[in-house]
Amino acid sequence: MPYVPFHEYFPEIAKKETRFFTTMEDSDLPIDSYSLIESYCDEPGCDCRRVFFSVFSKKTNKLLAVIAYGWENERFYSKWFGYNDPQAIKDLKGPVLNLASPQSELAPGILKVVKTVLKDNSYIKRIKSHYELFKDFIENSANEKQMLNKDITGTSTLKVGRNAPCPCGSGKKYKKCCMLKLQTDNTRRGVIESRQQQEESRKPDKKENIFDKSLTNRELKKAEALVKRVARRLQQDTQVSVIDQGITGDIANNPYIAFALLHLLLKVHAPKGHVRETSVGYQACLILLEEALTEIRYSVDRNRQWAIDTEERIQKQIADQAFQLKVDTRVQSDLVQALYNARMELNPEIKAKSERLAQYYSRFATRTGPPDLERLFDRIAVDGPDNPFELHERVMAELNVLPIEGELSAITEMARARNPLIRELAAFMLLHPNHEVRSQVPTIFHHMVSPGTIAPVTLRRMIGLRNWLPKAERPALDEVIRKIRLARVECAPMPLFHSVEVYVSPFDGSGIQGAWAVSRKKRHYQVAGVLVCQGKGIHEAWAQNDISKGEVKSMVRGIRQNGMVEPVHPTYLERLISHFIWQGIQQDNPPPPALLQVAETIGGEYWHPQPMAFEKEFALMEEASETKSLTRGAIIKVLEESGDWPEKMKFANSWFEDDARVDDLLKKNVDFPLLGRETLLETIEQIIKKILNEKSKVWNERLLWMALWAKSCKGRNQFPWQNFYIVARELQQGTTLQEIPLMVAVAERSIYSALRRMEWPPE
Repeated sequence: MPYVPFHEYFPEIAKKETRFFTTMEDSDLPIDSYSLIESYCDEPGCDCRRVFFSVFSKKTNKLLAVIAYGWENERFYSKWFGYNDPQAIKDLKGPVLNLASPQSELAPGILKVVKTVLKDNSYIKRIKSHYELFKDFIENSANEKQMLNKDITGTSTLKVGRNAPCPCGSGKKYKKCCMLKLQTDNTRRGVIESRQQQEESRKPDKKENIFDKSLTNRELKKAEALVKRVARRLQQDTQVSVIDQGITGDIANNPYIAFALLHLLLKVHAPKGHVRETSVGYQACLILLEEALTEIRYSVDRNRQWAIDTEERIQKQIADQAFQLKVDTRVQSDLVQALYNARMELNPEIKAKSERLAQYYSRFATRTGPPDLERLFDRIAVDGPDNPFELHERVMAELNVLPIEGELSAITEMARARNPLIRELAAFMLLHPNHEVRSQVPTIFHHMVSPGTIAPVTLRRMIGLRNWLPKAERPALDEVIRKIRLARVECAPMPLFHSVEVYVSPFDGSGIQGAWAVSRKKRHYQVAGVLVCQGKGIHEAWAQNDISKGEVKSMVRGIRQNGMVEPVHPTYLERLISHFIWQGIQQDNPPPPALLQVAETIGGEYWHPQPMAFEKEFALMEEASETKSLTRGAIIKVLEESGDWPEKMKFANSWFEDDARVDDLLKKNVDFPLLGRETLLETIEQIIKKILNEKSKVWNERLLWMALWAKSCKGRNQFPWQNFYIVARELQQGTTLQEIPLMVAVAERSIYSALRRMEWPPE
């Protein structure tokens, strides 16, 4: 049921009659004034007789607790909601913490005070009067809407207030007579049916039915509003990202907006499939579509069925609507690029239709004769950037629509192309993510390419990435390098830069850590970035050259404001990247070619894969003087405080598990949206046993990395590295996760995160 604040409809009354309570020094709560903001159900015909109190702090203006309170007896709620579960009925009667809402660590203490406040009969009468006012307003509004419509006999619908005499002539108030009968016959059944429908809609195999309807004007207007916001930013041409946190949040709350964005792209910004010139509206729509696709893929990675179904459907729509003869190849190419950038595996239907279209277009083949790949590469080189690393992403998206044989043929032509920029791209294919393609590239260079055509910088990069490949693939590349050297090709030296500054974020809940490096040579600045991911390796890499000093300052200020990013000693970055290159190799996941550019931007040498010796690092931390000086009391205090990190510390805001297993576990154990305290504790136990225990090694490694990160921070650390080490040591020594407050907090936040997702899909 939707709940709306009382002050939205009655601001003057709320201003005078909202209850506050103030705590003093002898209270368990901080000294502060707390407001009880009332919200009531605005569903016409509903007589649930409950209020939700949102409790705010006057000092911080933050929401600290959400408390549900029903003033009727348990028999009333059992009959009204159709429940037989005593705990569920007790929670409806209240007052109780509404555990489907966010609660602070102060919530239990606030609940105790509110229970005392609700012993005041005059206050309860005030709440009931507010409820009556609110409900009368809702019913009258609903009746006024009905008055605008005529029933089938041509007479207008009767307007009856809740407190008016019942039109049946019984002498009772309408709410005590026919309204109650209607509620019994229709409304209560509707509430129960609505709950059943909600439960059905949450089942994974039902998700796709929600989107079988055509797009509504409301969905299109939401998409249009986002496109206009991004278009304005593109026109301003500022250094600020065109996708701000507000837009990211809107898409995260409704990634299905991808369907509306696809419609706008094809029907509005590329009418009839044609793009005469790239408008800001077209660019904005494409940027937003890529963002929405990325959000869907994020949930696909977590095995959520709705996302898997949605990915398949959006790709099929792209295949059906965009890959037609009437649609401009530029539009098709841009959509393929968006899918590639979102890291979505291309649907076979798109590949099949692209191959059929190739018979008509000069995209990959001429109308008669062999494939004209040289012309394709010339067009890409002319239209695209002159930086091979930036061009790589575009070429990879184009190659992605080809079968493996087609990709190998294209790479062969790239290696023998007239344009040196295209030849450089061929060397990057040594790091192709597909093993079947990657393993054949050395053979192409060895047998089909004249070694004398290899540029010195290409040779240097081949030597540099050689160690980034699995060991079994290195001998074939060694032969190519030897052949090039015998052709007297000199290896280009590495660029040298000065004043390298490194900034690194903490690890987030998905196991990703970001690093940014700024280098300078004379008055020219370069910026490079790397994302590493636990269990996978190097996630992303990028670099940008010739940036002004002002732009660098703006970027550094932005990353430090948006996250707990700290300047660190460059040695931390060396160890981080070396370890995650090694980890990627173990997963047959070599780093992207852009990591070469990152190394060249920073200067020095290309990294060698080297696993972090965690046992050695752990022993060094154990022997550190800062650790030895810790008392047992200080250690216990750190462990206890670790349970508050996810709530209080910025670095741990995202420390929870959010894959499909958590969702599935809750669906089996929780009667959503009601979650009693006992059920909550039982569910925490289940998440620890079935999910977190399996990932204890991952969390142990994450905490050790966090200790190394904090230890490497320059200047005054915001958080002592010993705190991370202490919790990591408990995991290392085999302490049960139930005894580690941080892991209990992670499990609890995982539940709240899942409960919010269970309210999906959005309207």
